[in-house]
Amino acid sequence: MVSIEAPLAALGTVELVEVANRTQSRTWRALMQHHPLGAGPLCGAQRRYLVRSRAGWLGALSFSAPARRLAARDGFIGWDDAIRRAQLPLVINNSRFLIVPSVKVAHLASHVLSLAERRLADDWHTRYGVRPVLLETFVDSARHQDTCYRTANWIALRHTCGRGRQDRHRQAQGSPKHIFVRSLLRNWRNHLVDAAPPVAPAPAPAIAMDWAEQEFGPARLPDARLQRRLLTVARDFYARPCANVPQACGTRANQGSLSVL
Repeated sequence: MVSIEAPLAALGTVELVEVANRTQSRTWRALMQHHPLGAGPLCGAQRRYLVRSRAGWLGALSFSAPARRLAARDGFIGWDDAIRRAQLPLVINNSRFLIVPSVKVAHLASHVLSLAERRLADDWHTRYGVRPVLLETFVDSARHQDTCYRTANWIALRHTCGRGRQDRHRQAQGSPKHIFVRSLLRNWRNHLVDAAPPVAPAPAPAIAMDWAEQEFGPARLPDARLQRRLLTVARDFYARPCANVPQACGTRANQGSLSVL
């Protein structure tokens, strides 16, 4: 692991390397051992990046599907339920962000966030056919400082109530997180509030590894057909995150896959 304590200028060029192969994926996961949430799994569509300079790997970050409902965010945007369902794919979540503990460089974290903002919309559009408009993230203020987000001009909203994606019983057993958002366009609210037809991701390019393969590829099911169905169902639910099971799966065969899986 890189160990360095220096000013930002001493690092030279800092760049983001998009995770595109298994070697880079292993490096990303290894670095995420230092993150409180670990490597995942991440939710839905995703882009993962490594942070590199001439000194070596400095950190890693990822962006993935947003929270389905978030009162502070939805109120800030001006969403009602119908518009939120239609426009939710235009929001993505900064689900992981790590500068390795042995790298102590002032302003590096905010610099990395700025680098990500410059390229993320193009990278996401290339992969999924959707150009995101707004970023969101959650910071556990009791454990971590939020200085880098504030320095990078993210907007602080309220705290969450401590519920996660799987909290279906409203018990709020998690710790509240501070919500931050960052727009990628000047007229971002026009894109998010305009009640356009639902935005559906375009089919992903035919590449060796997509997010579903990265997350579920290691699963060892007894039949190759079940393995393929698992990936199909995962992609179906990403494409229509707010839909019920019949709407998301589309066919009886795919619905039946859920009971088999």
